[in-house]
Amino acid sequence: PDDLAARLHPDDQELLKQRRRDRAAGKELPPRYELRMTRKDGTEIWMEAFSNYITYDGNEALQTAFMDITKRKQAEASAMESRERLLLALQAAGMASWDLNNQTGEVIDDEHWLPSLGYQPGEIEPNLRSLNALMHPEDFPELERAASDHLQGKTDYHNAEYRMRTKSGSWVWVMDRGKLISRDSAGRPLRTIGVHMNISEIKRAQEMLEESKEYLHQI
Repeated sequence: PDDLAARLHPDDQELLKQRRRDRAAGKELPPRYELRMTRKDGTEIWMEAFSNYITYDGNEALQTAFMDITKRKQAEASAMESRERLLLALQAAGMASWDLNNQTGEVIDDEHWLPSLGYQPGEIEPNLRSLNALMHPEDFPELERAASDHLQGKTDYHNAEYRMRTKSGSWVWVMDRGKLISRDSAGRPLRTIGVHMNISEIKRAQEMLEESKEYLHQI
């Protein structure tokens, strides 16, 4: 135990102390927990510990087994870093990501899209029904058609442009592109991911170009 404590990462010392205090107080503890340790060469590694009580010669003793999960933690950190880079790239391009559960309608949206429309966290329920309610009714059929064609396998992805209502009541144009990435064993859609982008400025520029063309035709 002393050798274990000596190899324990300083930031995780309190974790074991608290578990001992809770155990002494009779509290029920989760058997699995994670901590960092240091090898003899000074390398830091992540370990998953599993503790349970065993009976030996009529006495009860606490037994703990350890498993090296360093590679898993490194993979998780790498995935998180990649996700952060992707979100930064999307934000720089004026885009935001979304993740749809096709079975429940739940939408996992990044934390920047709804605030960009003036809504604060919690004001809009994170589901397809609530988000569709913000859409201009004249534009809904296009999105519905594009999504339906894609889910039926007619297109590689769905792509639609529509207006969404901001909290102030104004409308912004949105480009929405998504792709189905999983189905269940019966072929039913499970998960779709995608991005949306505010294209209001592009739409305004297109309108101005059309107006200029009309004016030139009249003179």
